[in-house]
Amino acid sequence: METGLTIKSLQHHSWALMVQEQSKSGLSIRDWCSQNDISTKTFYYRRKQVRSELLQSASPVFAELVSPERGASPQQMDSGHS
Repeated sequence: METGLTIKSLQHHSWALMVQEQSKSGLSIRDWCSQNDISTKTFYYRRKQVRSELLQSASPVFAELVSPERGASPQQMDSGHS
């Protein structure tokens, strides 16, 4: 099973490179696909899979919000962060 995940990961990496190549080429998707013997339907499917994998692997980032102290002026709050 470990091998299957590795093959899938390599496949998606290859697809991500394909999407990048098309983007950098300056060609329309239709023209790029035609020049690279890939159907547009296949291109859009692979691009969707790459995007989906990126969204699933992205970890949400949370930042702690601290409310200002009561009665503190903005200058007092800034001086503590120098």
